[in-house]
Amino acid sequence: MMGAKEVAKRLIVGSRFDPLARRVQRTVRDLQGTSPIEQTSRRYDRLTFRIMDLVLRRDSNCVDAGSLVGDILWEMRVRAPLGVHYAFEPLPEFAQKIRDRFPSRRFPNIRIVDAALADEAERASFQHVVTHPAYSGLRPRRYDYPDERIETITVNTVRLDDVLPIDLPVRFVKIDVEGGELGVLQGGMRTLSTHRPFVVFEHGDAAEGYGTRPEDVFDLLVTGCGLRVSTLDGWLAGGPSFSEDEFATCVRSGIDYYFVAHPPDR
Repeated sequence: MMGAKEVAKRLIVGSRFDPLARRVQRTVRDLQGTSPIEQTSRRYDRLTFRIMDLVLRRDSNCVDAGSLVGDILWEMRVRAPLGVHYAFEPLPEFAQKIRDRFPSRRFPNIRIVDAALADEAERASFQHVVTHPAYSGLRPRRYDYPDERIETITVNTVRLDDVLPIDLPVRFVKIDVEGGELGVLQGGMRTLSTHRPFVVFEHGDAAEGYGTRPEDVFDLLVTGCGLRVSTLDGWLAGGPSFSEDEFATCVRSGIDYYFVAHPPDR
């Protein structure tokens, strides 16, 4: 027999009260004590949601690269219930959690792909950070917490352009892949250059493990795909986008590590 909490959850999920319930949940969570790292992460989440509020329509299509438990995917679906949303998660346990959270009979417009996005389709080693799964990725990185327990597993990698239908107009992409963002972008250049979606992406010192420079990411997005790059709060405030040198300096300084690539007209 289901408890009262589970019954309430089932009644609210997908209803018109869902967005309000999620906002209350985030407010309560933010009032609780957290580490500075968690506080920064939640700040970036709030800014991401504000961007989504502004750019998504009810029928917008989205991509969640590095979905983990599907929290950002949930927010995509709330704002764009009529869109098609792709979630990519290579850790089998967490891909199953997303499936349990979004059963296909209730969420037929959500596509869950058990793979990591990259620039090639292959079988690849993957660093599963058991103690902090959100830090997992295709390459080792410097971790924020000591004594992490890491298991090397093998996962599938896929190219975004090979998975998405060529005629699917993608409006929003979130990339959180612990340093492998350049590979994700390289595997999705057709999608990015054709549809010029808004791309919220993490890019910081984890990219060093891939030999990626900030200039490489900037050049692909701006020169290769015709987008511009800003900080999340800078874009929301209507400020100017980065030059290549400004972006590289910001990344290397660690002042910000979440950014938004966006069409030139906004």
